[in-house]
Amino acid sequence: MASMARLLAERGVEPAFVLDEGGNISHPYALTRQDAAYVGVCEKGRLLFSLSCEGPGAMEHLARASLRIARIRPTCRLCPPVIDPMLSALRPLLSRPLRLCLRYPRLLGRALLLRLRRTPMGRAITSTQLSLWKQSGDALMREIPTLYYSASVLPGEETQRLLRRVERALYKSPVQLTLQVLEEPGGVSPSQGPSWDALTTAIQVHFPGTPIVPCLLAGGTDSRHMESLCPRVYRFSPFILPPEELARTHNYDERLSIENLRRGVSFFRQMLQA
Repeated sequence: MASMARLLAERGVEPAFVLDEGGNISHPYALTRQDAAYVGVCEKGRLLFSLSCEGPGAMEHLARASLRIARIRPTCRLCPPVIDPMLSALRPLLSRPLRLCLRYPRLLGRALLLRLRRTPMGRAITSTQLSLWKQSGDALMREIPTLYYSASVLPGEETQRLLRRVERALYKSPVQLTLQVLEEPGGVSPSQGPSWDALTTAIQVHFPGTPIVPCLLAGGTDSRHMESLCPRVYRFSPFILPPEELARTHNYDERLSIENLRRGVSFFRQMLQA
């Protein structure tokens, strides 16, 4: 996608809008039981790095390094893309107490934050997350033991700053840090204008009566490479995903129903004609 973006830039092409995977029709945030069409208008930053060590005591050094990194605990908060436009669009679907919390976020935002953090998706959009996701190698087999880390960074925070915190945690450690990916959080695409209208019209046609909510995307997509070409980048998959199906995304037994496949074909056909 980065190569495609460079090629389009060289040719002077500016897309009308960019549509990638991301949000869907579900209720993943524990704020309401009513399904809504969540359209990603912003996404978190991304950091991928590995830790490796060779020689005597390599596993012990890696274990100590992982403990130090585990002590890095970013603050939980409601960042601007979550408060507005996401929660603002959700306001009509919220209970009266939650609407009151939204009206006075400085005083009552803690209640909203606690409610969001009841689900994995809610936790993902309210904090920068840093976790160990893979390990490889065996010192006894003369392989270099390596730990792989992944982080997603909230808008308003810097991925570079998180990397510096990791480097400080490894100060004077013989462990070697190798950086794979460092991407800052993306900008916020507008939830108005002709491109937004084309997208929301297609959603209303194929999913009539479904509320449409601009949101912060918890994961990352290739569309971030297009932001330099076009400020109108949207992330939406035209599928209805109940909780049990949503839990299979990028997980065991991941699959798509025939009904969702048909909806997707019809939806994208309309978007290409928009």
